[in-house]
Amino acid sequence: MFRWIVLGLGSCLLVSVVCASGWFIARTSHRPDVAIHFAVVLKYTLYVMGAAAVYSAAVGAYHTFLSVTGLDQGGGEEEDGRGGAGGSAGEAVETASARASADANANASANANTNASATASANPNANANAPAKDA
Repeated sequence: MFRWIVLGLGSCLLVSVVCASGWFIARTSHRPDVAIHFAVVLKYTLYVMGAAAVYSAAVGAYHTFLSVTGLDQGGGEEEDGRGGAGGSAGEAVETASARASADANANASANANTNASATASANPNANANAPAKDA
């Protein structure tokens, strides 16, 4: 279905460009009888493209409303229990933030383990967990 819509609007755009060019050429060569035919076709192609633009804006507003209110939870379930294509933008940000926090925590603990093992290997007699002695 989508392919037919794109094909139809692309054809309409092509016809409107041809009609605008034809109207201009007919008008500048003082042939108003030919120019009127191009003008009529151009008018209706612009009506069709205007209707397509209004429809597109309405669909965009509808989906924005669904996203803002959190009602766009469709799309089926994946194996991990999260929605497939659904979910609001806020959930995506929260999920990305949680993943970044988990990665940062994993990196911090890996660095702590590396530092502890480096200290132990530098001084095999020192206990890494023992408090420092005052001199």
